[in-house]
Amino acid sequence: MVRANYVVECAWDGSTVYSGTGADVSARVLSMEWDRGRDKASMYIGRAIAGSLTLRLDNRSGDYSSFNTASPLNGNILPGRKVRVRVTAVGSEVVAYTLWTGFLERITPDVGHAGWNEVTLEAIGPLGRVSGHHISTALARIVLSGAALSSALNEAGWSTTELTRDDGLTTLQYWFANDDNGLEALRQIEETELGFVYEGKNGFIIYEDRQHRLRLRRHRRGALQ
Repeated sequence: MVRANYVVECAWDGSTVYSGTGADVSARVLSMEWDRGRDKASMYIGRAIAGSLTLRLDNRSGDYSSFNTASPLNGNILPGRKVRVRVTAVGSEVVAYTLWTGFLERITPDVGHAGWNEVTLEAIGPLGRVSGHHISTALARIVLSGAALSSALNEAGWSTTELTRDDGLTTLQYWFANDDNGLEALRQIEETELGFVYEGKNGFIIYEDRQHRLRLRRHRRGALQ
């Protein structure tokens, strides 16, 4: 018999390994919802949306109250902490599968009439984080779309160690950003290439050029024949 369990983790210590004090909040979760996907139900014209996650946690212990100096998380309840949702299946084998990864954006405490103490955690995906920056770059000449995308992400503070990208097939004769919204800058490159920028379940930003998408289309068509 296979039993599936959700695992919800927050790297309160600012790391990326989810192993610090109180990182596993699964036992405190009262409700949870998340999304990531496209703005249209089409793999060819739909653009990726910025993912989001909303968690309601039991906070009767006061651990998630930023003003509680006795909390083991005191000083670490801050926006920008990485959040991850996984599912594990325990049966003939143990399997761990990541469903969503993003960044804590807002923490809202709520004390009910009966004294039930809860807290709501809201998190955003990688594209949402990039969208929070305005970027400006130097003028680049004769640059492939993938390299331009890397430059835009660098200016938005996004590490290319968390980027998976194709080089691109389109050469941009001139490219620069001038106080542009970070996500819109990525969209412009995406549109020029006819490629696709989206969020991976592991929290990476992924860029696929048009050849990547054509290969996928041919593969799907062949599978239907």
